[in-house]
Amino acid sequence: MHGNVWEWCHDYFGRHYYGHSPERDPPGPSTGSFRVLRGGSWGYPARYTRSAARDGDVADLRSGSLGFRLVRELDDPVQTAPPTQPLPSNPPVIELPSITNTNGMKLNKIPAGTFMMGSPEDETGRYKYEHQHKVTISKAFYMQTTEVTQGQWKAVMGTEPWKGYGNVKYAAYYAATQVTRGDAIVFCEKLSKKEGKTYRLPTEAEWEYACRAGTETAWSFGDDEGSLGDYAWCKENTFGGQYAHEVGLKKPNAFGLYDMHGNVWEWCHDYYGEDYYKNSPEKDPTGPSDYRSFRVIRGGSRNNISRDSRSAFRGSQLSTFTDYDSVGGFRVVRELD
Repeated sequence: MHGNVWEWCHDYFGRHYYGHSPERDPPGPSTGSFRVLRGGSWGYPARYTRSAARDGDVADLRSGSLGFRLVRELDDPVQTAPPTQPLPSNPPVIELPSITNTNGMKLNKIPAGTFMMGSPEDETGRYKYEHQHKVTISKAFYMQTTEVTQGQWKAVMGTEPWKGYGNVKYAAYYAATQVTRGDAIVFCEKLSKKEGKTYRLPTEAEWEYACRAGTETAWSFGDDEGSLGDYAWCKENTFGGQYAHEVGLKKPNAFGLYDMHGNVWEWCHDYYGEDYYKNSPEKDPTGPSDYRSFRVIRGGSRNNISRDSRSAFRGSQLSTFTDYDSVGGFRVVRELD
């Protein structure tokens, strides 16, 4: 079990999978580019033969240092341990109706409701343009539970806009980046045609409403920045940025949405107006109606400090901007029939 040859396992390899995997019978990620290898081999140092050491490689790799052993399932399996409860989440995840489209994108139904958008004046890290005000989202909508991934983008667009940029990992479940807002709109149009349903970018108000998931705290999990690492990839826990991560590795908010804090910036529908929310409509605001050079981006990124990942933080960028590898992510909304 230690050394001789590496041994193939069933699972796809996910470097951070066991940060939030099921406690009982974890089967590994549902997809990926690499399969798990265990045990080390005659050609590797002793550290790779430790019981906990994990590695992976492409499934069709052939090598004199690769082998495997078999498992045979029992004919009449007996449950030897009681069912376990899900790992606690703070706050608890609300069970919402969900759909999965033909492109493998899961979306949760976000109910209509009223919330306080923006931040109170005493919130730590607050910026002056986070005007707090009441907003009503009058219609329920479906929101994608993760950012659009490289695999989902390629299936619809057939392109790889992130190719050639530094600090980018290439795999189906990593967040798609270097996407201009215009390209995100084209993605939504093509996906709408493919699915026969209306897909679009969320408005800024819809995004914050979904991010907060019923909370009025700095983040969707509370005000304790010490818990941020459980929910978000940001500068403090990615050692200066590195690269955009696989989606869904951190804890979700109460609406079952992942990576609303950190990982990559997410395009929204709206033009950016710094003072727009001082006098915006209370019901279903959609941003300034006149042309602006900048569009709203939300959520912060793995290369931004923690204060920029707060639920109320408002970012902006040119619609055509793609020059940095934490910009140009997004998630989609699907309108109800």
